[in-house]
Amino acid sequence: MRLQKYLAQSGVASRRKAEEMISAGRVSVNGIVNTVLGTTVSGDDKVVVDGKALEAEQLYYFLFNKPARSVTTVSDDRGRKTVLEFFHDIPARLFPVGRLDYNTTGALVITNDGDLAFLMTHPSTNLDKTYQVEIAEDFDKKNIVDFEKGIMLEEGITAPATIAVRDDHHLSVTIHEGRNREVRRMFETLGYTVKLLHRSNIGFLSIQSVSLGKYRILTSDEVEKMKTLCRLRKLENTYQKK
Repeated sequence: MRLQKYLAQSGVASRRKAEEMISAGRVSVNGIVNTVLGTTVSGDDKVVVDGKALEAEQLYYFLFNKPARSVTTVSDDRGRKTVLEFFHDIPARLFPVGRLDYNTTGALVITNDGDLAFLMTHPSTNLDKTYQVEIAEDFDKKNIVDFEKGIMLEEGITAPATIAVRDDHHLSVTIHEGRNREVRRMFETLGYTVKLLHRSNIGFLSIQSVSLGKYRILTSDEVEKMKTLCRLRKLENTYQKK
């Protein structure tokens, strides 16, 4: 197994962060500092990070229904409640996969498996994320085409989104990117005020059966299905770019 993947699966950090740690000389294998990405290791090798030997760590996988007024970070220098405070009884170094805005509610994967986090958040994965949106104004159905073609934001045009109108004020939007406050900004750009925003689905995972502020454990089948889905999406997107 590649060293960066070993670190990710040991719960040290995401695979991207693990690569940075290796390049910075913070990791040694069998007593020798290793800065080469792609080095392979096995369970018989002694891997040390920042002077601490790694031991196999139990991996945890949760689907969390994030409440409003909480931040999707490990800690917050402004003293706001973080999503990890809902997991204080779990004996592992957990972290959220991706992010949701402070006042946005809904589906969020919490884990200590850096490999899963890497797959789910990699730009080429384009994992579907569905949001339920309530707006203050009446929705003009002429704007459906704007979502389907992409909406110009400050940093560029968004990828095509899928939108379903439930009534004048309630809609479902599925996006495939991870831009900051993307759904809110898409509506605001078109002149709408978002009153409520709730992520109901991440890929095939639905938060419907989980109450706000609560979580459920993902099954091993769901974890493997998610990893397989992400790998397939990456391959599809790589092939389409060629």
